[in-house]
Amino acid sequence: MYQEIDDVIIRDWRMTDAPSIAKYANNRKIWRNLRDGFPNPYSLYDAERFLYRVTKMDPRTMFAIATKSEAIGSIGLTLGKDIHRYAAEMGY
Repeated sequence: MYQEIDDVIIRDWRMTDAPSIAKYANNRKIWRNLRDGFPNPYSLYDAERFLYRVTKMDPRTMFAIATKSEAIGSIGLTLGKDIHRYAAEMGY
C-alpha cells in the first residue's frame, strides 16, 4: 500500500534533519539496495556525520527530499574523477 504525500520538495540538507535521517535510514530493506558503505544499523551519529559532510560540499551535489515537516530521503550526484571527470552517478 502506498501513501500519497503532498508537497514533496528537494532542498538543501540541514543539521536538524539528523533525527529523520536516522529514522528512515535505519531500515534493512532500504540498506539492502544501497552501496556497501551505507551503515546498518544506521544511527543518529551516522546521520550527523553525513550531514556534516554534505553541508560542507562545494559544489553541493546532495539534497534532501522533504515534506513540509521532515526530510524523507536523499538525492544527489557523485562526481567522477580523473578520466571520468565529465561524468556523474545519480542516486536517490
